[in-house]
Amino acid sequence: MTNEEILKKMKKNGYLIVNHSNKLSRKNVLTQANRLANFFLQRNSTKKNKNITNILDKNNLDQKSLFNKFNILKLKHAKDSSRLYNMLGRDVCLSDHHNDKNIINTLNILFKKKNVFNVAQQIRIDLSPQYHHALAWHQDHFDLPSMNKSGIFYNISYKDSYTVWSPFTDANKNIGTMEVLEGSHNFGRLKHEYKKNKVRTKSAYLELKVPDKIKKNCKNKIIEINNSQSVIFSMNLIHRTIAGNTEGVRLTGWGRFTSTSSESFNKMVNYI
Repeated sequence: MTNEEILKKMKKNGYLIVNHSNKLSRKNVLTQANRLANFFLQRNSTKKNKNITNILDKNNLDQKSLFNKFNILKLKHAKDSSRLYNMLGRDVCLSDHHNDKNIINTLNILFKKKNVFNVAQQIRIDLSPQYHHALAWHQDHFDLPSMNKSGIFYNISYKDSYTVWSPFTDANKNIGTMEVLEGSHNFGRLKHEYKKNKVRTKSAYLELKVPDKIKKNCKNKIIEINNSQSVIFSMNLIHRTIAGNTEGVRLTGWGRFTSTSSESFNKMVNYI
C-alpha cells in the first residue's frame, strides 16, 4: 500500500493488516514460549508425575504439544503460568518482533515520521475452547498500573495512539481471534466499566456497553489472519475476543505505540 492508502484505510476503518518482513520473528517467540514452558514443567516434574515428563519435547512447537504444556501449567501450576506470561512479555523476542521493518514503516507513516515510542507490550496465551480471559467489547489503553490506579487514562483521547496485535499462531474462528467494529474509532473515547474477572477473581478488566448509534453505523468484522501478519489499529477502535471452538493455543502479542510529540504521550509520561 502507498502512504496515502495506509492513512486513508486507517481513517476509514480504524485498522489495517501488515505482512511481516521478518518471517523468523514468529518462530522466535514460539520457541522462547516453549523453552519457558519446558523449564517450569521440569521444575515441577517428579518421577511419579508421568503426565509432565511425557510431554517434555523440547523442540515441538505444534498446537497439540503447546496446548498440553500450557494447560498443565495453567491448571496445576498457576503461579508459574503467570511467571511465564510476564517473562515472555518482557523478553527481547517480542521487542524484536515489534521492530519488524514493515511494522515500523507503517507506524512511521501513521505518526508522520515523528518519533515512535512503545509504551507497553505483553503476550497473551489463550487455551481454546476454555478461554479464561476472553474480553468483551472495549477500547485499548496504555495498561500501566500507576495509570489504572489514578484513573488518568479517562483523560487521554488516544486518537494519536495505536496497538500492534500479532498472532504467533494462526488467528481464526477455530482457535480464536478478534472482532472489530469498523470505523468505531471515529466516535472517540467512550466510558468503560470495570468488571471483575469471573475466573481470576483478583483481577478486573474494562468492558464497554456499545452505544446504539455505533452498532447502527459500524460493521462487525472478524479478523482472520495468518501468523506472518499483524493488525495495527487505533486504540479507540472497539474490539473484542472471539473464543475458539476447537482445542488448541492462541498465542498473541500486543504493543501500545504513540509518538513522543503526541498529546497522549505528554499526559501519560509521568506515570511510566
